[in-house]
Amino acid sequence: MKDIISMVVVMVVLLSSVLLTKILFKNSTAEQSRKLIHITLGLTVLIFPYLFTSHIPVIILGILAFIGLFALRNIKVLKNKFGSGLFSIERKSYGELYFVAAVVTIFSLYKVLDLHVVHYLIPIATLTFADSTAALVGVRYGQKKLSNEYEDTKSLEGSFIFFVVAFMCCLVPLQLLTTVGRMEVLLISTFVGILSSMIEMTSHNGNDNFLLPFLTFLIIQYNFTETANSLINISAVVMFMLFICLIVTMSTKLSKLALVSALLCGYMTLMLGSINWLYIPLLMFTFFSIFPRTTELEKKNELNYHIIELNTLIG
Repeated sequence: MKDIISMVVVMVVLLSSVLLTKILFKNSTAEQSRKLIHITLGLTVLIFPYLFTSHIPVIILGILAFIGLFALRNIKVLKNKFGSGLFSIERKSYGELYFVAAVVTIFSLYKVLDLHVVHYLIPIATLTFADSTAALVGVRYGQKKLSNEYEDTKSLEGSFIFFVVAFMCCLVPLQLLTTVGRMEVLLISTFVGILSSMIEMTSHNGNDNFLLPFLTFLIIQYNFTETANSLINISAVVMFMLFICLIVTMSTKLSKLALVSALLCGYMTLMLGSINWLYIPLLMFTFFSIFPRTTELEKKNELNYHIIELNTLIG
């Protein structure tokens, strides 16, 4: 009965937030209205561990929300009447659908694997607060562009704010809710802040709403039981990867985001496998500049993060 009541409350909040932004949209930009929904939903799903005893109700909610959002996006009458707050931005984005998928996935993993609640709270808090803050700051105050003309617009100011907020979203739950040592908490929070900001930098079409919480979840899971010495050793490996990236940039016009993407892909490879998994991707990344060029960008020797992602996957 408790789960059913909680499901009803969540659905009411979801519908209310969409309708509320319809009213507020007259005096707000499309991005502001969209982020208002983002924060409202984020605050709601943050309390899921205290509302639901099982992941099944959350999966059902996710299916219902996915159907509703898909209808709002694709049925013109509904879109014009209720969906202006979500779908009036000029850029192409499926962020609302990725958001639902992320919440269902992270909550299900947290429940099925019987993990500590911070494994759920930190990824969702980062998605809710860091992503929204960075987007609003970047749009209004972003001056130093990190992206080139072939990449989604990202700014240094927005990315820095993202790091600060993500760092705090990790530090506070770990410090208050776990027995992890202070040095470990500081190192893990720094990892989450840096890596999650890198994920946000290299995302596109709103896929950061899924990749950000999911990969943050993996980062927490991977580092949660590590000692301070182990975390420092991991940092040393990342610094070595940065050195390789800087060497490669001497012969290839890597964009700033391509450099970020290379480091992020390297760390994720290390995290999901072991240091042995790094050898082939690192070797391929070091020498891919001598491979045949097929696209116009490759022929100009201008490589963006999409190319880096593809080469890493192949490696």
